[in-house]
Amino acid sequence: MQRKLAVEILAGDIDVMIGKRLFTYLIKGGLQLVPANRLAVLNYHSVLPKKNPLLPYEPDVDTFERQLIWLMSYFDIVSIDEGIGQLEQGLIERPKVVLTFDDGYRNNYDIVLPVLEKYSLSAVFFIVADDMDDGIMWNDVIHYAVHYSPLERFVLETDKASFSFDRGDEKALRTKLVLLVEAVKYMARRDRNDFLQRMIKTLKMENRLPRDLMMTRQQIQELAQKGMTIGSHACSHDVLTCLSDSEANNELTHSKQALEQLIDKPVDYYAYPNGKYGVDFNQSHMGLAERAGYKRAFSTEWG
Repeated sequence: MQRKLAVEILAGDIDVMIGKRLFTYLIKGGLQLVPANRLAVLNYHSVLPKKNPLLPYEPDVDTFERQLIWLMSYFDIVSIDEGIGQLEQGLIERPKVVLTFDDGYRNNYDIVLPVLEKYSLSAVFFIVADDMDDGIMWNDVIHYAVHYSPLERFVLETDKASFSFDRGDEKALRTKLVLLVEAVKYMARRDRNDFLQRMIKTLKMENRLPRDLMMTRQQIQELAQKGMTIGSHACSHDVLTCLSDSEANNELTHSKQALEQLIDKPVDYYAYPNGKYGVDFNQSHMGLAERAGYKRAFSTEWG
């Protein structure tokens, strides 16, 4: 199983010269992450039309395009099949990069695809199968409810912690959002859903959450038809270690089957939700992925 080098490169409003120095440092071996004969796999999620202060680690389209230009100066950006094939055959002489996008956000179709086509680039899109069309991921429920609530101050409580929010302190708001998402991430599915329903009611956000955040089935089909690779990111994005073996196997197999039926092509690649080995998935889950028929599964481990 290949592991993903999930490099968070130059997100936000870092300037061009800082970006070039960072990449030069990497290529010269300062961090020994991407020597000339290695394959790096970069992990994106959303690319936004403009910067969102509550999502500071998600690049806007201008930042994303600059990142691609920097990358193309130092790496060959290749498809996942080409990159893994060359890696296994020992044919990589110049550093290669594979671009991946987790979750299946609609902005991947609206914003990312046109930029990739502009530069004739390929990427992998790991789709959360249950959230196609009008789904919304649980972490986005939290972000949108907090962001768009009419309340200026409010308290949200999990079973282990209490989080006080003040919309007037943007920095503290961002920090507490990160902590709240982390606290909810490892809840059992039923407990998490209960929390989300309570939160929506507390923040007066009933019937106010967006239903157009994720790609439609037709858009995913178009990505595949345009030569992009479609991979699975499970059915529900639940952390596998929070599930029984049977539930975890369902996440792996049913998402693969649903996506293969949709695009009429094999789905050979899987990205573990959250992706930290020993925390979010383990050796048993790697075996389940292999038995489900995936050729490679990706983590967010550095290396």
